[in-house]
Amino acid sequence: MKNKKGLSGVITMLLLVALVLVLVGIIWGVVNSLVEGKISESEACSFIFGKLSIDSTKTCYEGTTLKFFIERKDLDIDALIVSIGGKKNSLNLELNSSVNDLVNDNLLNKKSGRGYSVDVGSIGIPESIKIAPIINGVSCEISDSFIGIEECS
Repeated sequence: MKNKKGLSGVITMLLLVALVLVLVGIIWGVVNSLVEGKISESEACSFIFGKLSIDSTKTCYEGTTLKFFIERKDLDIDALIVSIGGKKNSLNLELNSSVNDLVNDNLLNKKSGRGYSVDVGSIGIPESIKIAPIINGVSCEISDSFIGIEECS
């Protein structure tokens, strides 16, 4: 009789260990897929520091037109989000190769810079500008910003 009680205890322990291993496997699978997704997103944007900037010496407004210059250094991008903040509200633009009136092929070249003129009459006097690239379909964080836009002289 004692052997049967000992045997059932061993079987119970094996079942508990198997259950724990199955649960750990399920949790590992879920966490691993979440982490891998976040890592691939962050890898797309990890090398943008210092490679995309607003030239503050060429950024000013004249009437309802904001003039700004964006510099690129060896960076592949799909598009560029430009956010312009004003006294009334803000204006967001997506600059990509399909927006012919705002962007030419220079934006998509690795090493380039380009000046832009945007009508900002709807936002009042522009106060700030921020840029954020889209790389491999991932919207990156703001890579540069400029606050205190002055009137052109």
